[in-house]
Amino acid sequence: MYVSAIFCDLAQANDCMNHEFLLFKLHYYGVQGEILVWFKLYLYNKKQGVELKSSKTQKFCFSWEIVKLGVPQGSFLDSLLFNIYINNFPLQINSLDEVKMFAADISILVSHTKYDDFIKVFNLVLLHVSKWFQTNQSILNAEKTSTVRVTPNKFSHYPQYLAYADQALTELNTLNFLGLHN
Repeated sequence: MYVSAIFCDLAQANDCMNHEFLLFKLHYYGVQGEILVWFKLYLYNKKQGVELKSSKTQKFCFSWEIVKLGVPQGSFLDSLLFNIYINNFPLQINSLDEVKMFAADISILVSHTKYDDFIKVFNLVLLHVSKWFQTNQSILNAEKTSTVRVTPNKFSHYPQYLAYADQALTELNTLNFLGLHN
């Protein structure tokens, strides 16, 4: 059995959530009426300012811009909204293999009894992952996304070059994942 796990790293996960998509998903999951209006007020028309000062502490540049992506961080709501935002991610993959999610950690287990089929399924999983990220205007950080072989010794020497968006995924021998060591 050929088995590898993909440990996905979402680039700036809370900063990339599209407000329209998030509100659509909240509505889809049953949030309506005054509560949905509250979430709109919570997300919309927030402004962020940047001020640059010279060495003499004079104002050099200052501007306020409306924040169009992301959720305010620092409360329980940022994790809750993030989980709602990515909740449909497994639907893209579960027909192919197994997806596990916890907070901003997404892991996908890919397996097959034949090596050629394993590679095909793995690439198909990555294609579905790519489509989900594009559709949901999110970014998978390929530099920090890694794979780990989870297989008996007799299969441990199979060649494995796995890539996402033309970038090789890092293959690790060990990994700390949610406090577990493999």
